[in-house]
Amino acid sequence: MTFLLTDSQRCNLQICTAGQYAPIHSDTLRWNKIHCHPQLPLGILAGHSYRAESFPLSGSSIWLLFSDGITEARNSAGEDYTEERFLADLPTNLNGANTFQAAVQSWKNFVGSASPHDDASLLMLDWRGQAPSPRLHLHCQTENLCQARDFVEAWAKYAGFDDIVVGQIVLACDEATTNIYRYAYDGKPGPLGIEAEVENNQLVFHLADSGTPVDPDKLQGRDLDDLRPGGLGVLLLKQIFDEVTYQPKEAGTILTLKRNIA
Repeated sequence: MTFLLTDSQRCNLQICTAGQYAPIHSDTLRWNKIHCHPQLPLGILAGHSYRAESFPLSGSSIWLLFSDGITEARNSAGEDYTEERFLADLPTNLNGANTFQAAVQSWKNFVGSASPHDDASLLMLDWRGQAPSPRLHLHCQTENLCQARDFVEAWAKYAGFDDIVVGQIVLACDEATTNIYRYAYDGKPGPLGIEAEVENNQLVFHLADSGTPVDPDKLQGRDLDDLRPGGLGVLLLKQIFDEVTYQPKEAGTILTLKRNIA
């Protein structure tokens, strides 16, 4: 067995190997073997003491724990998959879900129709760090909207989306805050609050302003065939988010955006 114990408060990972491989680790740029002190397989010697080794959890990272049934799997030609081939097949710069799917698919492609001769286990720890601050308050004006973009980007990455989807979410939210500045505040600075959370397998943003309330019935956007600048904000939001709702208040509007996490 190999044991992993995570401490999210201290951003620390303890690893204890007992006859199996230590996990491998990726910082999204490269995969690295984790060197742990070799110890007896669990249950070989009664009363044997084991020790754990500590490793820092920093930034976004992926840890893969695998059994020898992964690396010693054989194809129809009788060749072993090997640890070297397993490492070489692992992708970089993907989010956790896509990394895991790619790892499983590469292993299946190698084994093909050959019969299994051992159990094969693969476990992934997708570490995204501590959750970002859940709230941002700013004066909605062009020179401050970069703060909103940074806030949205941090939460989209924390939710586990890949770089392409993160960029789409940032673009859509930037369009929303720009429209708040242009229409709710008529191009003048005004207060804007943004809240974010991951709830029920969704990334959720609430954008609250104190400007002119919107009329949801008039927010239909325009047809894509109408080729001219502007007017695509509503369409963009509905393409990128799974739920888009406007809640007019006596003064201002709460815009809620929800994106499902696959």
